[in-house]
Amino acid sequence: MTAPDPTRAQIRRMKPDEAAAVARYHAEGIPSGVLAELGVDFMTDLYRAIDKSPYGFVFVALDSSETVRGFVCGTTRLGAVMRGVLLRRGWKFAGYLRRWAFSGGLLGRAFEAVFYPSKMKADLPEAELLSVVVDSEFRGSGAAGGLMDALMGEFRARGVRQVKVMVGARLDRANAYYVKHGFRLAAQISTHGQPANVYVTDIA
Repeated sequence: MTAPDPTRAQIRRMKPDEAAAVARYHAEGIPSGVLAELGVDFMTDLYRAIDKSPYGFVFVALDSSETVRGFVCGTTRLGAVMRGVLLRRGWKFAGYLRRWAFSGGLLGRAFEAVFYPSKMKADLPEAELLSVVVDSEFRGSGAAGGLMDALMGEFRARGVRQVKVMVGARLDRANAYYVKHGFRLAAQISTHGQPANVYVTDIA
């Protein structure tokens, strides 16, 4: 495959019909997380609902044919986003819950993923980078930097001064990525029985 032209990466807000592509990239790029276990259909509905929330947003990176090649998702208040999702789309997600009813471990991890903010230290910012993935064949196109710039620009426009991100402590590459982009280690927690690092960065 021909290497992507760095000038071809386009960054914009996700359209509703692009949520499925975002979900597939999440499943491929973050396969060890509980959301990937819940499936692409679940994540498609979830990302669409997050972007519709007044507290959440999703940006996508597009190639020259306007095909999604990566995304970033952020929220100013994760708890408020999830409450809104459950209130407005609870009927849809109830179907997924019935499907997982006989998988206690998976269902428990799903609820932990929703309510994990309660574990956070009170002095950590509410705003959060939830997920970012770029197609391995599209790296070097400027997409990763463009997505991060769009995310921080959106936070800045909303008056956010600090942002956090949670990363599995054993994911060396991901931890190094956030440190490289100016995030500093602020806390360590346990989620799904695994250690995780919480990083924070200031928004100029």
